[in-house]
Amino acid sequence: MPHTLSFLRRPEVERRIGRSRASVYADIAAGLLPRPVKIGQRAVAWPSHEIDAVISALTAGATPEEMHALVNQLHAARVQ
Repeated sequence: MPHTLSFLRRPEVERRIGRSRASVYADIAAGLLPRPVKIGQRAVAWPSHEIDAVISALTAGATPEEMHALVNQLHAARVQ
């Protein structure tokens, strides 16, 4: 994990991965994108390094099964 943690809000995630709001949440439900984290009472965001990892995997041609495995690894790393 990087030494400085930065977060991306939903519009920036949509822009970076080229997906709509509905597609982002559909991909989260399908396990293809990591879940956001709460950063306030009514605000969520994604750790930027997680979105970077997803973009790298997609660019490398990851299969849906590989994306599921990556997302599971990212979620597991949050609790360490």
